[in-house]
Amino acid sequence: MPRVSRHQAHPATEARSELERNEFAIWQCVRRLSPRRPAPYCRHSVPKLCTSKRSKAGQAMVNLGRWYTYCGYCGGFRWLSRRLNVNTLLLQDEELCTLIAIRESLRLTNANVTQLTPSSTPPSSPTMTISPSGFTPPSSPMTPTPQRSPNITLFFWTENFMFPKSIGIPRTSGGAFRLGDHKLTLGLLDVEQGDTYELLDIRTHDWNTVGWEQPIFPGSERELYLRRQGVTCQPSLSDVLIAHMF
Repeated sequence: MPRVSRHQAHPATEARSELERNEFAIWQCVRRLSPRRPAPYCRHSVPKLCTSKRSKAGQAMVNLGRWYTYCGYCGGFRWLSRRLNVNTLLLQDEELCTLIAIRESLRLTNANVTQLTPSSTPPSSPTMTISPSGFTPPSSPMTPTPQRSPNITLFFWTENFMFPKSIGIPRTSGGAFRLGDHKLTLGLLDVEQGDTYELLDIRTHDWNTVGWEQPIFPGSERELYLRRQGVTCQPSLSDVLIAHMF
């Protein structure tokens, strides 16, 4: 009688693993078809290859195969190569066309598995995470979720060249919240009311001053990014912006 493993992978985990393997195969294929990697724009960053991973089904993958860079210290995103004729690439390269089709199929499967699987128990109180040595920002979901997250995660850069500290706060029924409503909790992160903070607009990349009693409307966002006024060197910010860009 065959033995059944007690550590069988969760269906959602298996779907994500297949998707990750397929994304790596797409990267290898696009790397073969794209121009040679250009020289770095500055000494802080390394050119990266766009595989249009964030493109939704039906959207044109106009930047597929382009090299780009983002430097948090120099403060700018730049394309380092011209656009390719993506339609021609898909017509001429059968492997790439097949991998893109598999991507869409796996995304659909992953979305269905996620909706059918009971979600983990949400925390009833704010949870704090401080990452002094490294930080991996949460990535944007590839498919829309039917329900909003019950919590909003706030990331704070409080000092130059320091990784952000994060804390989860419950989403309010009215949608808006104020920093002043969480003064005691934010004090654990060294976020004090006497300081001025700026909120990142993830679409325009602008930083806007936000008052402690000013209503903040997160909408469907699950993460918000803030910095103490005067802080301009934010490690890991480039990863945040790039995760929301494609």
